[in-house]
Amino acid sequence: MNGLAMTFATMAIAGLFAANPTEIELIPPCPFRTATGLHCPGCGSLRAVHHLTHGRVIPALRFNALTTIALSVLVGTALLGVNRRLLNRPACRLPLPTNGGWIALAIIVSFSILRNVPVYPLTMLAPANDIC
Repeated sequence: MNGLAMTFATMAIAGLFAANPTEIELIPPCPFRTATGLHCPGCGSLRAVHHLTHGRVIPALRFNALTTIALSVLVGTALLGVNRRLLNRPACRLPLPTNGGWIALAIIVSFSILRNVPVYPLTMLAPANDIC
């Protein structure tokens, strides 16, 4: 990740730490939710990141489980990379599947479909409070 993207990401996360997205009226409603009445894969992500920055994992999972898990994996991977650099150890190169983008897309589409099925326990995948 280049410096500009890293700076933007840090500022965005700091902003989500400082302000609860549920209480800010400047954030527009999800256009997909407004148009269809369904939850998109990103619905609840801002509130999930807000809770994660405060160390509240369970509420973050309740707002968007996919975002919470994906961010946890990304942060863990980044920390491993930093740790290896600090210890001057070579990075482990895991063989990534060449079709990883398709796998990610399949996970996102599946999550989008499952979180909109009105059957328990799948209803637990919809954002808490049904706000989007």
